[in-house]
Amino acid sequence: MSTAELSADISAGTRTQLPFTSIPEWARPTTDSDGNTEIPAPQCTGSSYLLVGIGPAAAAVTSAWAPALAGVPGRLIEAADADTAVDALAAALAEATVGVRVLLTGPIGACLSARATAVAAGVEDDEIQVVPVGSGPIDVFCSHCRTITTADAGLDAIVDCAGCDRGLLVYYHVSRRSGSFLGFMADAETTPAATAPPDNPSQESPA
Repeated sequence: MSTAELSADISAGTRTQLPFTSIPEWARPTTDSDGNTEIPAPQCTGSSYLLVGIGPAAAAVTSAWAPALAGVPGRLIEAADADTAVDALAAALAEATVGVRVLLTGPIGACLSARATAVAAGVEDDEIQVVPVGSGPIDVFCSHCRTITTADAGLDAIVDCAGCDRGLLVYYHVSRRSGSFLGFMADAETTPAATAPPDNPSQESPA
């Protein structure tokens, strides 16, 4: 999802709660309509960097950042999708030294997954810079069966869970550990318990 797509048709209640949610500021819906957001300068405060570009639209950011990063030891990782980026970033972080900075650009869902990988490796939030560009799917964690469903959706959308087939409302909460949005049964308050699919608490929930 792009930021614009993530913001489509969200409720007034959701928009009010966004400043207080776990969704990173860079991944929150925006009211900007022109789509001509200026690319911020890259973070060059560390001793080295890992620049991860995900998807074709990321090339505009990585190219814009290249001159500023020319004198800093680093590595460019270009990936077509989130899975490839996550694997490459994890391998690079395993060899990284203290002082590394992680610069991410790509679709929101892919950047959330990559950020989760960096956090799991011990990188702090202030050592990660993200510029979301392009469109792509997001991951939605089912609070009932703990399955993660990948779908082209945004906040307040309904996604069919790949595990229990519930219609999940994409909620304004994101797990730092998994990079997935929280989803819960959209009509839970009106569906009789006897007809609702059973919960499966055996799998780990996101933090």
